[in-house]
Amino acid sequence: MPGFFQPEPNVTQAYHNNGTHEYFGVAAKGTLTSQAHWQIFKIEYTTSYSTDGDPWIIKWPDGSDQPTFVWDNVASLTYKILGS
Repeated sequence: MPGFFQPEPNVTQAYHNNGTHEYFGVAAKGTLTSQAHWQIFKIEYTTSYSTDGDPWIIKWPDGSDQPTFVWDNVASLTYKILGS
Protein backbone atom coordinates (compact mmCIF):
# COMPACT_ATOMS: atom_id res chain seq x y z
CA MET A 1 0.00 0.00 0.00
CA PRO A 2 2.16 2.83 -1.20
CA GLY A 3 1.79 6.05 0.74
CA PHE A 4 0.40 4.54 3.93
CA PHE A 5 3.57 3.67 5.75
CA GLN A 6 6.60 5.67 4.76
CA PRO A 7 9.85 5.72 6.74
CA GLU A 8 10.11 8.76 9.00
CA PRO A 9 13.12 10.09 10.88
CA ASN A 10 13.10 10.13 14.69
CA VAL A 11 10.30 7.59 15.10
CA THR A 12 10.09 3.86 15.67
CA GLN A 13 7.79 2.05 13.27
CA ALA A 14 6.32 -1.44 13.43
CA TYR A 15 4.37 -3.75 11.11
CA HIS A 16 2.60 -7.06 11.71
CA ASN A 17 0.73 -9.28 9.28
CA ASN A 18 -1.20 -12.22 10.69
CA GLY A 19 -2.32 -13.55 7.30
CA THR A 20 -5.72 -11.86 7.57
CA HIS A 21 -5.03 -8.29 8.67
CA GLU A 22 -2.17 -5.80 8.58
CA TYR A 23 -1.20 -3.78 11.65
CA PHE A 24 0.90 -0.61 11.63
CA GLY A 25 2.40 1.28 14.54
CA VAL A 26 4.44 4.38 15.21
CA ALA A 27 6.03 5.71 18.40
CA ALA A 28 8.77 8.10 19.45
CA LYS A 29 12.26 6.97 18.49
CA GLY A 30 13.57 4.35 20.90
CA THR A 31 10.16 3.38 22.32
CA LEU A 32 10.09 -0.27 23.36
CA THR A 33 7.33 -2.52 22.02
CA SER A 34 6.32 -3.19 25.64
CA GLN A 35 5.67 0.51 26.40
CA ALA A 36 2.19 2.07 26.15
CA HIS A 37 3.27 4.85 23.78
CA TRP A 38 2.23 3.43 20.41
CA GLN A 39 -0.24 4.80 17.89
CA ILE A 40 -1.60 1.71 16.14
CA PHE A 41 -4.04 1.05 13.33
CA LYS A 42 -5.25 -2.04 11.50
CA ILE A 43 -6.12 -2.49 7.84
CA GLU A 44 -9.12 -4.81 7.75
CA TYR A 45 -10.13 -6.33 4.43
CA THR A 46 -13.86 -6.71 3.99
CA THR A 47 -14.03 -9.76 1.72
CA SER A 48 -10.70 -11.59 1.66
CA TYR A 49 -7.08 -10.85 2.44
CA SER A 50 -5.94 -9.18 -0.74
CA THR A 51 -4.49 -5.78 -1.57
CA ASP A 52 -5.57 -6.07 -5.20
CA GLY A 53 -8.87 -4.21 -5.37
CA ASP A 54 -10.33 -5.72 -2.21
CA PRO A 55 -12.42 -3.31 -0.13
CA TRP A 56 -10.75 -2.42 3.17
CA ILE A 57 -11.21 -0.18 6.17
CA ILE A 58 -8.86 1.30 8.77
CA LYS A 59 -9.67 0.54 12.40
CA TRP A 60 -8.03 1.80 15.59
CA PRO A 61 -7.66 0.21 19.06
CA ASP A 62 -10.77 1.12 21.05
CA GLY A 63 -11.59 3.60 18.24
CA SER A 64 -8.72 5.87 19.39
CA ASP A 65 -5.77 7.29 17.46
CA GLN A 66 -3.94 8.28 20.66
CA PRO A 67 -0.40 6.92 21.24
CA THR A 68 -1.35 5.00 24.37
CA PHE A 69 -1.16 1.36 23.28
CA VAL A 70 1.39 -1.44 23.69
CA TRP A 71 2.70 -2.80 20.39
CA ASP A 72 3.26 -6.25 21.95
CA ASN A 73 -0.55 -6.49 22.33
CA VAL A 74 -1.31 -5.49 18.73
CA ALA A 75 -3.11 -8.69 17.72
CA SER A 76 -5.24 -8.93 20.87
CA LEU A 77 -6.57 -5.34 20.98
CA THR A 78 -10.19 -4.54 20.08
CA TYR A 79 -10.36 -2.42 16.92
CA LYS A 80 -13.10 0.00 15.90
CA ILE A 81 -13.62 2.74 13.36
CA LEU A 82 -12.02 5.97 14.59
CA GLY A 83 -14.26 7.81 17.04
CA SER A 84 -16.84 5.02 17.33
